[in-house]
Amino acid sequence: MAMTNQQARYLEQLLATKSGGKPRVYDQGEITTGWETRIHAFAVGYFANGEERRDELIVRVFPGFRGVVQARNEFDIMNQVARWGVPTPRVDFVVTEETPFGDPFIVMERVSGESMADVLRAAPESDVHRLVGAMVDPLVRLHEMPTKLLTLRSEATADDDQISFVRPEQPDMRVAVDRYELRYFEPLLQWLDSRREEVGPGNACVLHHDYHPHNIVVREDDGQLVVLDWSFADIGDFRLDLAWSALLVGVTAGESYRDVFIQRYQAVSGLGVENFSYFEVLKLGARLITIALWLEESVVIPVSKITKQGIRREYRVHVLNVYNRVKEITQLPIPLFERL
Repeated sequence: MAMTNQQARYLEQLLATKSGGKPRVYDQGEITTGWETRIHAFAVGYFANGEERRDELIVRVFPGFRGVVQARNEFDIMNQVARWGVPTPRVDFVVTEETPFGDPFIVMERVSGESMADVLRAAPESDVHRLVGAMVDPLVRLHEMPTKLLTLRSEATADDDQISFVRPEQPDMRVAVDRYELRYFEPLLQWLDSRREEVGPGNACVLHHDYHPHNIVVREDDGQLVVLDWSFADIGDFRLDLAWSALLVGVTAGESYRDVFIQRYQAVSGLGVENFSYFEVLKLGARLITIALWLEESVVIPVSKITKQGIRREYRVHVLNVYNRVKEITQLPIPLFERL
């Protein structure tokens, strides 16, 4: 779906504040990617130093009640992690009020290339190991970033040394289970509670919280990996990131590469992954509770492009693989997902 004339003119005025002259927006189209954002691609033409130039850009729109915080977070965080040396698209603007798209948005570089998910699926077996290993390096670099360099527009806080790794996952899980009476999750919460003291606090680091092959682009011109989708970045224990990443690497490249990813992470970072299964249940269990909430008839999903039917259609990727891993670790069946 092309942008409206009003939206295109708004972007031209916005871009003129940076490039000068009279930029012209054309080649608009909507990209359907991701569950929780709406993305419009477009080109902009302008004159610089007597030459006509063209930039490929996108508008990423953040719907829902968290849209303002997500847009501001993503804009700030992408600039901050890029300065630290994590490869991200360039971000130019964030707009949160009176927007022509109806919701907050950011304007950012459109990276030309293929998603790592597509590259992995098409690659010969001899290349997959190398590609999975290459995914680890940006994640390790991110986790090495001092937390004091990250500005978060939320209640998240951290000192330079330690933070409770349960800070936001486990309390939010309990609130959701109690509020919506999702009592079939009680055994899972008890499993986590009974093991929490054994695990203890973890070292604070910057987390992406959704690092997986679909959120990594292999840049067309130089093969560099570029990391997308920073709206859920936060501070916590690195094993939360590793748990989600490893699961989806296994889903995309093949189950054996889950262990390849974890082993490569340990080798590059020098960190151990003790009590890793606990963090898998913590991270993946939180995802299952979110999905269960969205499947409740009384709950209105706060993101317009996600539907209950859509979740069921994408059952294998978004539900079954997550649920199977949690069940494998805990040996606890969850009736809702057994019936789906």
